[in-house]
Amino acid sequence: MITINKPVLFFSIFSLFFINCSDKPYETEVKMFLLEYSTGQKYCEGNYLVYSKDENSFKKRDGIWKFYDLNGQPMRIEEYDLNDRVSYKEFNENGKVGMSQVWNSTTHILSRYYFNGNLKYEEITTFVKEDEYAENYDGQSQHYETKTEYITIKEYHLNGQLKLIEKREDGYTQGYVKIFDEKGNLVLKFEAE
Repeated sequence: MITINKPVLFFSIFSLFFINCSDKPYETEVKMFLLEYSTGQKYCEGNYLVYSKDENSFKKRDGIWKFYDLNGQPMRIEEYDLNDRVSYKEFNENGKVGMSQVWNSTTHILSRYYFNGNLKYEEITTFVKEDEYAENYDGQSQHYETKTEYITIKEYHLNGQLKLIEKREDGYTQGYVKIFDEKGNLVLKFEAE
């Protein structure tokens, strides 16, 4: 036969009830956002995730946000993941992408385009974290984290041919910078100082 200690049982139930009430999760709701010029034309549209609990609330941009000029043409598009911007596109007068950026936890890609839509410039930055260990002045092993930045830069001619390639590590050029003509022929190769 199992015996139950009533004061312990009561305290356990009361504790569970109290914890559940105080740890009530935030409720989430998607709210559309729209901002218009005085003419009635859209300027900006997107979604917020609104978190609310009791009397507290906060919101975060989430998903695609679009921005327009007075003529209704797209100016830029931004993508968010809970307030973290993960991509960005800016449009030129021709309605083509003029510049774009993409972010994730370890990489940033910046691209610029000619008016015809061809890629003009691309910069890919990658961050690599490494665990390092060293002895401090007491002879004890200390852990620290280093971050190395690797950048690859490419420039292109208007016809799409590669014009220049350069690789950097922590701001310093590594290896050779190479320059090409509009036909793709290597015309200059040098080691940066």
